[in-house]
Amino acid sequence: MSLTTFAQKGKNKCAELKQMKTELKTHYTTQMTPELKIIHTSLISQLSAEDQKIVKNLQAEQEALILEKKKLRKKGKKSAKSGEENAAIQDLKEKYKTINQALKPIVKRNKAAVLAADKAIMAKSGAWKKERKAIKTKYSEYECVTIALEKAQAKGRKRVNTNQRIKPYAKNKKAKKGKKGETGKNKKMRKAAAFLLWSADGSIMPQQLNEK
Repeated sequence: MSLTTFAQKGKNKCAELKQMKTELKTHYTTQMTPELKIIHTSLISQLSAEDQKIVKNLQAEQEALILEKKKLRKKGKKSAKSGEENAAIQDLKEKYKTINQALKPIVKRNKAAVLAADKAIMAKSGAWKKERKAIKTKYSEYECVTIALEKAQAKGRKRVNTNQRIKPYAKNKKAKKGKKGETGKNKKMRKAAAFLLWSADGSIMPQQLNEK
């Protein structure tokens, strides 16, 4: 069977795409997660007992929202969005805002520790990205993989795993730099702060490591 014929069956029939995703997931769980867990544990240990308790609760809330969001996406793919589904999406956004507001004071009280953790992640990110790029390059010879990834990019999805959407800092409407008026400094701090809610057992990769 030619690669072209194989690709025509759709991305869900592309065995190589599934293999690539599995290999990337394995790399994340076996190579990245253990080191990220060390950094995260160090960060959390620097918080007060009360802040640690709040963060733990917010982690659970965030993971629940991510699962809820996945269910809505699957439901939305099968049919046009109804008024009920739109209301559910809006409800999710409001819940995320609540988490953001609860996270802000914790970040403010622990800014030095949050930025130190971000620096530690970025020190390792270069090597991780090279390793993951090598995995993707290995599968780039398969046309069905290339087509699937191009379609994903066209839809605006930045990476295979679910994106983390916690944004603890308001957008700077006057700024000219960064996405949607967000300055580079604010964007960096947002990603650094989001790591507080990262979980080794969760389904999301730290924002610093989001793949384009």
